[in-house]
Amino acid sequence: MNQALINPEVATDMLDVSSLPDFDSKYINSGQIASYYADDYSTTPVTANSHRPSNFQAMEVFLSSLLPPKYNGYFKAFYLNDGGGYVDTSNTVQGLNGYSSGDNVVLFPTKNDETAAHEFLHSLDLPHTFVNEEAAPEAKFTFKIQKTDNVMDYSHQVNIQRTNLWHWQWKIAHAAAENE
Repeated sequence: MNQALINPEVATDMLDVSSLPDFDSKYINSGQIASYYADDYSTTPVTANSHRPSNFQAMEVFLSSLLPPKYNGYFKAFYLNDGGGYVDTSNTVQGLNGYSSGDNVVLFPTKNDETAAHEFLHSLDLPHTFVNEEAAPEAKFTFKIQKTDNVMDYSHQVNIQRTNLWHWQWKIAHAAAENE
């Protein structure tokens, strides 16, 4: 993110959720963290996820509620010690390295050095490099997946280190950051 002249100020606090009542029953599924429950949009009509526990809050919403008010209005990253992801409509946890939701980023142990920046850039309106303009209006150009060294590609899956952003991406990220 420094390449795009975005220099975050970082503060660190620890949250221990291990002794909170109902944490395991709401957020642990087959030994993995269940961060959120996803509906299936590939069906018509959409298949709602019927496995969501009552009064369930997505992980980032729940964790944000545990923070002191001084963090309100800031981007937040939650680094989790256990693996997890989202729960699909068959009640199976689909593993993730991380994800973004609004001003929050959730990261799992499978993340790499670029995952936090990748997810925060999603929070600043940057789509993947392989997404077209019809899917995301901010997608100015579309590239083949896993072919660039751009932070917003999935090229790390084929051993290409993600190190760069393009100038047009800087502009999008700056515009979104100025609104925060």
